[in-house]
Amino acid sequence: MVSIHRVFIHRQALHAPVADRFRRAFPDAEFVPVPGEQALHAGPANRHAVYIGPRSAPFVDLFRPPRGILCAPF
Repeated sequence: MVSIHRVFIHRQALHAPVADRFRRAFPDAEFVPVPGEQALHAGPANRHAVYIGPRSAPFVDLFRPPRGILCAPF
């Protein structure tokens, strides 16, 4: 089971459908609005965190994460 403690979410993605799905899936997680991905580099790394950014492409393509990285396959 995946354990998510904190969800960093870009302000432009606050009301995105994927953000709502994360809220339902991880009701105990802390949701932290951030102005952009750059804000994540300022703090310590967190293995139990997720970043949701605004959609910048017209579609999502299949993604195969590098070995040893846990990531959604898109």
